[in-house]
Amino acid sequence: MFLISFSPILPLIETLYSGLVKKSLKKYGKIRISGSLSFCLGVFLFGYFIDIYSINIFPLILICCLLLMRLSIFFIPKKFKIEKFHNLTNFKNLINENKNILLYIVVCSLLQGTHAMYYGYSTIIWERKGLEFINIGILWSFAIISEILLFLTIDYFFKPRYLYRALIFCSAISFLRWCLTYLIENFYILLIIQTLHGVTFALTHYIMIFFINSKLKQASRLHAQIIYYALAGGFFITILTISCGHILSYFKGDEGYMLMALLAFMSFLFLVIKGKLYG
Repeated sequence: MFLISFSPILPLIETLYSGLVKKSLKKYGKIRISGSLSFCLGVFLFGYFIDIYSINIFPLILICCLLLMRLSIFFIPKKFKIEKFHNLTNFKNLINENKNILLYIVVCSLLQGTHAMYYGYSTIIWERKGLEFINIGILWSFAIISEILLFLTIDYFFKPRYLYRALIFCSAISFLRWCLTYLIENFYILLIIQTLHGVTFALTHYIMIFFINSKLKQASRLHAQIIYYALAGGFFITILTISCGHILSYFKGDEGYMLMALLAFMSFLFLVIKGKLYG
Protein backbone atom coordinates (compact mmCIF):
# COMPACT_ATOMS: atom_id res chain seq x y z
CA MET A 1 0.00 0.00 0.00
CA PHE A 2 2.81 2.37 0.88
CA LEU A 3 4.69 1.69 -2.38
CA ILE A 4 1.49 2.04 -4.41
CA SER A 5 0.90 5.47 -2.85
CA PHE A 6 4.51 6.68 -2.99
CA SER A 7 6.05 5.36 -6.24
CA PRO A 8 3.94 7.41 -8.71
CA ILE A 9 5.09 10.62 -6.98
CA LEU A 10 8.79 10.14 -7.77
CA PRO A 11 8.76 10.56 -11.58
CA LEU A 12 6.47 13.58 -11.25
CA ILE A 13 8.84 15.23 -8.76
CA GLU A 14 11.86 14.57 -10.98
CA THR A 15 10.06 16.00 -14.03
CA LEU A 16 8.89 19.06 -12.12
CA TYR A 17 12.46 19.67 -11.02
CA SER A 18 14.01 19.29 -14.48
CA GLY A 19 11.29 21.53 -15.96
CA LEU A 20 11.44 24.32 -13.38
CA VAL A 21 15.12 24.58 -12.47
CA LYS A 22 17.50 26.21 -14.94
CA LYS A 23 20.64 24.18 -15.65
CA SER A 24 19.10 21.35 -13.64
CA LEU A 25 21.99 18.94 -14.31
CA LYS A 26 24.45 21.25 -12.58
CA LYS A 27 22.31 21.37 -9.44
CA TYR A 28 20.67 17.95 -9.29
CA GLY A 29 23.07 16.38 -6.81
CA LYS A 30 22.65 19.19 -4.29
CA ILE A 31 18.86 19.19 -4.66
CA ARG A 32 18.72 15.39 -4.32
CA ILE A 33 20.43 15.65 -0.94
CA SER A 34 17.10 16.80 0.50
CA GLY A 35 15.65 13.37 -0.37
CA SER A 36 18.50 11.58 1.39
CA LEU A 37 18.16 13.74 4.49
CA SER A 38 14.39 13.27 4.52
CA PHE A 39 14.84 9.50 4.27
CA CYS A 40 17.32 9.55 7.13
CA LEU A 41 14.99 11.66 9.29
CA GLY A 42 12.01 9.48 8.42
CA VAL A 43 13.83 6.25 9.28
CA PHE A 44 14.92 7.72 12.62
CA LEU A 45 11.54 9.17 13.62
CA PHE A 46 9.34 6.28 12.48
CA GLY A 47 11.80 3.73 13.84
CA TYR A 48 11.68 5.54 17.18
CA PHE A 49 7.86 5.55 17.27
CA ILE A 50 7.60 1.92 16.16
CA ASP A 51 10.09 0.95 18.85
CA ILE A 52 7.86 2.63 21.46
CA TYR A 53 4.37 1.81 20.18
CA SER A 54 5.06 -1.37 18.09
CA ILE A 55 4.42 -1.99 14.40
CA ASN A 56 0.68 -1.53 14.97
CA ILE A 57 1.06 2.22 14.44
CA PHE A 58 2.15 1.71 10.80
CA PRO A 59 -1.33 2.62 9.39
CA LEU A 60 -1.04 5.93 11.25
CA ILE A 61 2.44 6.46 9.76
CA LEU A 62 1.04 5.80 6.28
CA ILE A 63 -1.74 8.35 6.81
CA CYS A 64 0.78 10.96 8.01
CA CYS A 65 2.94 10.38 4.92
CA LEU A 66 -0.03 10.72 2.59
CA LEU A 67 -1.06 13.97 4.31
CA LEU A 68 2.48 15.34 3.91
CA MET A 69 2.44 14.47 0.20
CA ARG A 70 -0.94 16.15 -0.10
CA LEU A 71 0.41 19.24 1.62
CA SER A 72 3.39 19.39 -0.72
CA ILE A 73 1.04 19.87 -3.69
CA PHE A 74 0.31 23.41 -2.51
CA PHE A 75 4.00 24.31 -2.99
CA ILE A 76 3.98 23.51 -6.70
CA PRO A 77 4.23 26.74 -8.75
CA LYS A 78 0.91 27.92 -10.13
CA LYS A 79 2.29 28.69 -13.56
CA PHE A 80 3.41 25.40 -14.97
CA LYS A 81 3.01 24.36 -18.58
CA ILE A 82 1.21 21.05 -19.05
CA GLU A 83 1.36 19.32 -22.41
CA LYS A 84 -1.17 16.82 -23.68
CA PHE A 85 0.24 13.58 -24.97
CA HIS A 86 -0.75 10.10 -26.06
CA ASN A 87 1.05 7.47 -24.00
CA LEU A 88 1.63 4.84 -26.69
CA THR A 89 2.82 7.34 -29.28
CA ASN A 90 5.18 9.07 -26.86
CA PHE A 91 6.68 5.80 -25.65
CA LYS A 92 7.43 4.84 -29.26
CA ASN A 93 8.98 8.26 -29.86
CA LEU A 94 11.10 7.79 -26.75
CA ILE A 95 12.70 4.63 -28.18
CA ASN A 96 13.23 6.26 -31.57
CA GLU A 97 14.78 9.34 -29.99
CA ASN A 98 17.62 7.45 -28.30
CA LYS A 99 18.33 3.79 -28.94
CA ASN A 100 20.31 3.40 -25.70
CA ILE A 101 17.50 4.52 -23.39
CA LEU A 102 16.18 0.99 -22.77
CA LEU A 103 19.68 -0.29 -21.98
CA TYR A 104 20.23 2.36 -19.32
CA ILE A 105 16.73 2.00 -17.88
CA VAL A 106 16.89 -1.79 -17.57
CA VAL A 107 20.44 -1.94 -16.17
CA CYS A 108 19.97 0.95 -13.73
CA SER A 109 16.61 -0.43 -12.61
CA LEU A 110 18.07 -3.90 -12.07
CA LEU A 111 21.00 -2.51 -10.07
CA GLN A 112 18.56 -0.56 -7.94
CA GLY A 113 16.51 -3.73 -7.57
CA THR A 114 19.51 -5.58 -6.13
CA HIS A 115 19.04 -3.48 -2.98
CA ALA A 116 15.93 -5.55 -2.20
CA MET A 117 17.76 -7.85 0.22
CA TYR A 118 19.40 -4.90 1.95
CA TYR A 119 16.27 -2.76 2.23
CA GLY A 120 13.97 -5.58 3.24
CA TYR A 121 16.00 -7.92 5.41
CA SER A 122 19.40 -6.50 6.44
CA THR A 123 18.13 -5.26 9.80
CA ILE A 124 16.58 -8.66 10.58
CA ILE A 125 19.75 -10.52 9.59
CA TRP A 126 22.11 -8.22 11.51
CA GLU A 127 19.90 -8.48 14.57
CA ARG A 128 19.97 -12.29 14.31
CA LYS A 129 23.76 -12.15 14.17
CA GLY A 130 23.86 -10.29 17.46
CA LEU A 131 24.34 -6.68 16.41
CA GLU A 132 22.73 -4.18 18.75
CA PHE A 133 19.99 -1.94 17.43
CA ILE A 134 22.17 1.18 17.81
CA ASN A 135 24.93 -0.44 15.71
CA ILE A 136 22.43 -1.35 13.02
CA GLY A 137 21.32 2.27 12.98
CA ILE A 138 24.95 3.37 12.58
CA LEU A 139 25.34 1.00 9.61
CA TRP A 140 22.33 2.56 7.92
CA SER A 141 23.65 6.04 8.73
CA PHE A 142 27.00 5.31 7.07
CA ALA A 143 25.19 4.29 3.88
CA ILE A 144 23.11 7.47 3.84
CA ILE A 145 26.13 9.67 4.62
CA SER A 146 28.04 8.19 1.67
CA GLU A 147 24.98 8.80 -0.51
CA ILE A 148 24.80 12.45 0.60
CA LEU A 149 28.53 13.01 0.02
CA LEU A 150 28.29 11.69 -3.52
CA PHE A 151 25.27 13.83 -4.38
CA LEU A 152 27.01 16.83 -2.82
CA THR A 153 30.14 16.57 -4.98
CA ILE A 154 29.22 14.80 -8.21
CA ASP A 155 27.82 17.85 -10.01
CA TYR A 156 31.30 19.34 -10.17
CA PHE A 157 32.99 16.62 -12.22
CA PHE A 158 30.47 14.28 -13.89
CA LYS A 159 30.45 14.53 -17.70
CA PRO A 160 28.41 12.79 -20.44
CA ARG A 161 31.48 10.85 -21.59
CA TYR A 162 31.55 9.06 -18.22
CA LEU A 163 28.06 7.58 -18.53
CA TYR A 164 28.75 4.10 -19.91
CA ARG A 165 31.98 3.48 -18.00
CA ALA A 166 30.38 4.76 -14.80
CA LEU A 167 27.50 2.31 -15.25
CA ILE A 168 29.97 -0.58 -15.66
CA PHE A 169 31.71 0.65 -12.50
CA CYS A 170 28.41 0.69 -10.59
CA SER A 171 27.60 -2.88 -11.59
CA ALA A 172 31.07 -4.08 -10.52
CA ILE A 173 30.84 -2.29 -7.16
CA SER A 174 27.32 -3.66 -6.63
CA PHE A 175 28.66 -7.19 -7.15
CA LEU A 176 31.49 -6.49 -4.70
CA ARG A 177 29.20 -4.94 -2.09
CA TRP A 178 26.70 -7.79 -1.93
CA CYS A 179 29.43 -10.45 -1.87
CA LEU A 180 31.20 -8.70 1.00
CA THR A 181 27.95 -8.07 2.87
CA TYR A 182 27.26 -11.81 2.68
CA LEU A 183 30.77 -12.82 3.77
CA ILE A 184 31.61 -10.24 6.45
CA GLU A 185 30.15 -10.14 9.95
CA ASN A 186 32.62 -7.78 11.65
CA PHE A 187 30.83 -4.53 12.51
CA TYR A 188 33.74 -2.21 11.67
CA ILE A 189 34.37 -3.80 8.29
CA LEU A 190 30.64 -3.61 7.57
CA LEU A 191 30.86 0.15 8.17
CA ILE A 192 33.36 0.40 5.32
CA ILE A 193 31.24 -1.82 3.09
CA GLN A 194 28.20 0.37 3.75
CA THR A 195 29.98 3.37 2.22
CA LEU A 196 29.66 1.59 -1.14
CA HIS A 197 26.00 2.65 -1.05
CA GLY A 198 27.20 5.94 -2.48
CA VAL A 199 28.00 4.04 -5.67
CA THR A 200 25.47 1.20 -5.77
CA PHE A 201 22.48 3.48 -5.16
CA ALA A 202 23.42 7.15 -5.50
CA LEU A 203 25.73 7.00 -8.52
CA THR A 204 23.49 4.51 -10.33
CA HIS A 205 20.49 6.79 -9.81
CA TYR A 206 22.49 9.86 -10.86
CA ILE A 207 23.59 8.15 -14.08
CA MET A 208 19.98 7.42 -15.01
CA ILE A 209 18.74 10.93 -14.27
CA PHE A 210 21.78 12.45 -16.01
CA PHE A 211 21.08 10.36 -19.12
CA ILE A 212 17.42 11.36 -19.16
CA ASN A 213 18.12 15.07 -18.75
CA SER A 214 21.10 15.25 -21.12
CA LYS A 215 20.13 12.83 -23.89
CA LEU A 216 16.34 13.24 -24.17
CA LYS A 217 14.07 16.09 -25.14
CA GLN A 218 11.96 17.74 -22.46
CA ALA A 219 8.77 16.09 -23.71
CA SER A 220 10.26 12.59 -23.40
CA ARG A 221 11.68 12.84 -19.90
CA LEU A 222 8.52 12.04 -17.97
CA HIS A 223 7.98 8.85 -19.98
CA ALA A 224 11.54 7.69 -19.39
CA GLN A 225 11.24 8.37 -15.67
CA ILE A 226 7.91 6.53 -15.52
CA ILE A 227 9.51 3.40 -17.00
CA TYR A 228 12.58 3.72 -14.77
CA TYR A 229 10.62 4.08 -11.53
CA ALA A 230 8.08 1.43 -12.56
CA LEU A 231 10.92 -1.06 -13.02
CA ALA A 232 13.28 0.04 -10.22
CA GLY A 233 10.78 0.93 -7.51
CA GLY A 234 8.03 -1.39 -8.71
CA PHE A 235 8.73 -4.52 -10.70
CA PHE A 236 12.33 -5.44 -9.81
CA ILE A 237 12.26 -4.43 -6.15
CA THR A 238 8.96 -6.28 -5.62
CA ILE A 239 9.99 -9.51 -7.35
CA LEU A 240 13.41 -9.55 -5.69
CA THR A 241 12.03 -8.71 -2.24
CA ILE A 242 9.64 -11.66 -2.51
CA SER A 243 12.43 -13.88 -3.82
CA CYS A 244 14.76 -12.90 -0.97
CA GLY A 245 11.95 -13.53 1.51
CA HIS A 246 11.59 -17.09 0.23
CA ILE A 247 15.36 -17.59 0.38
CA LEU A 248 15.46 -16.21 3.93
CA SER A 249 12.69 -18.52 5.11
CA TYR A 250 14.21 -21.56 3.39
CA PHE A 251 17.88 -21.15 4.30
CA LYS A 252 17.46 -19.14 7.53
CA GLY A 253 20.37 -16.91 6.51
CA ASP A 254 21.54 -14.13 4.22
CA GLU A 255 21.95 -16.13 1.01
CA GLY A 256 19.74 -13.60 -0.73
CA TYR A 257 22.78 -11.34 -0.99
CA MET A 258 24.35 -13.86 -3.36
CA LEU A 259 21.32 -13.61 -5.64
CA MET A 260 21.77 -9.83 -5.62
CA ALA A 261 25.48 -10.28 -6.40
CA LEU A 262 24.66 -12.64 -9.27
CA LEU A 263 22.31 -10.12 -10.87
CA ALA A 264 24.89 -7.34 -10.52
CA PHE A 265 27.55 -9.58 -12.08
CA MET A 266 25.24 -10.42 -15.00
CA SER A 267 24.70 -6.68 -15.54
CA PHE A 268 28.47 -6.13 -15.49
CA LEU A 269 29.12 -8.88 -18.06
CA PHE A 270 26.33 -7.63 -20.32
CA LEU A 271 27.69 -4.07 -20.30
CA VAL A 272 31.28 -5.17 -20.93
CA ILE A 273 30.29 -7.50 -23.81
CA LYS A 274 28.05 -4.87 -25.37
CA GLY A 275 30.79 -2.27 -25.08
CA LYS A 276 33.25 -4.52 -26.92
CA LEU A 277 30.77 -5.39 -29.65
CA TYR A 278 29.59 -1.85 -30.37
CA GLY A 279 32.50 0.20 -29.14
